[in-house]
Amino acid sequence: MMQTHSLTINFVSIVDKETIKRWLVSGSIKKAYDRSVKGYVYITDMSSKLQLPKDSRRQELYLLQPFVNLQVKVLDKKQFHVEVTFSDQDKHKKRLVFYSGTQYAYSKDNISRQPMHARIPSGMILEGVWLNLQFDVQSFVEQCFDTSTFRSIDAISISGPALVRRVLTCKS
Repeated sequence: MMQTHSLTINFVSIVDKETIKRWLVSGSIKKAYDRSVKGYVYITDMSSKLQLPKDSRRQELYLLQPFVNLQVKVLDKKQFHVEVTFSDQDKHKKRLVFYSGTQYAYSKDNISRQPMHARIPSGMILEGVWLNLQFDVQSFVEQCFDTSTFRSIDAISISGPALVRRVLTCKS
């Protein structure tokens, strides 16, 4: 059982072998030793997708912590996507899709807004270096959906070629 009152919640951690079993894994994923981080990482390819929970239509994470942090090394940023499904105060599920298949950097003008999802360009993501990639979901909800108020994170999805070391949420 995950504790939602702690400072951080780990979803992917190489130290804990049970965490990857909670994820829906599509495509190829390998566990390998990476000398640059002096530890093991999960390697995903172009057709890979990691999704938590396994069935996001029937299950939800209900994480109250608004920050999603990925320790990741993106191998091809044009094919790398992160999707965060959240619920608002009216219990409507909506999605934030962070994609980097564009030359545009993040700005309020470049966000594609729809009633149930928003596509946010993230061209500032660097390729080939280890990143602590942190998304302030609550702030993006306020900017992208005028009438919505963040309630909880219900699902997280990572797709594209990358090395994934850790996925966690935190309060700040």
